[in-house]
Formats: sequence, structure tokens, C-alpha cells
Amino acid sequence: MKHNCDDCRSQKRTALCLLEESEWASFAEVRTLHQFQARQTVFHEGMPASTVHILCGGRVKLSFKTPQGTAHTVKLLSARLHPCEILDKPALGRSVYSLTCETLTEAQIACLDKAHFSRLMQHNHQFTLLVLNTLIAETASHLEALRDGSGTARQRAAKLLITLSEAQPKERGDGA
Repeated sequence: MKHNCDDCRSQKRTALCLLEESEWASFAEVRTLHQFQARQTVFHEGMPASTVHILCGGRVKLSFKTPQGTAHTVKLLSARLHPCEILDKPALGRSVYSLTCETLTEAQIACLDKAHFSRLMQHNHQFTLLVLNTLIAETASHLEALRDGSGTARQRAAKLLITLSEAQPKERGDGA
């Protein structure tokens, strides 16, 4: 799989593509690009989360295991539809990954050490805004469920809460 960030950037496909040249150079300097084969695990739930993974090419599946041990798919992502998607957003604020990421096809993933990611967030306001806008867009997609015209407001809110709770792994106190 050949993927060129410069080609994507020239098309302004993602929020990261909108970074000024010097800001993009700062990002590109500290990230590494990794090629994965189909059906390869990128990271797994409970593993120390020291890296931010950003989907650049291919397709991946995000999932977690329920307390009963069954796998629950949270999301299927394609770089064509969701370029430069941060793969485990909850792990940005946690010490371990909350999900498992498995490639469905060959995939290219940019890896950025959390310390570098944090420095970019602290010192690069445009990068911070781009990340926040991504997180807000994902939250806004859930709000659409509240606007669905079926049922009462209480029923719509309950349905959304159930959907969100089913899609999020539970915190485990055993460190796993």
C-alpha cells in the first residue's frame, strides 16, 4: 500500500492538512508512519497507551471485550472516509488503551508519542483547535440521535445513553 501524506495534504482532505507548512513540518518530524498487514493488531485494550495512532490509509476495526469475554465492535473506519482519524480517543486521557484496533486491510498508521502529542497541543494552537474540532464533531454526531423525531425526549435520551454505554468499554479495577 502506497500512501503519500503530501498528496492528501495537497487536496486539503483533513484538518491536519490545513496546518501551516512549518506546523505540518513539526508534526511530520515527530510522527512515524507504520505499515500494517491485514488482520494485524495495532494495539489492544489494556495495553499501556503511550502512543497516539492516526489512521492514514486502509481500514481498521475498533472493538473491546465485555466482562463476559465477548468482543464488541465499536466502529469500522476507512481512511478514505475518515482520513487522519485518531483511533482511540478515550486513550488520550488514560494510561491504557480502552479499545483494540485490528486492521481489516493493509493500513498505514501514523504514530505519535503522547509526550510529543501533548507538546504539540500545548504549543501549537492551530493543532489544538483541529483536534478539538475532531472531538466536537464526533460528539455532535451523537447529538443527532437526540434530534430524532421518534419518541419522547426522555426516550431519545435514554436510547442515546444506552447506545453510548454499549459502545464504550467499562473501566476495570484490576489494571487489565
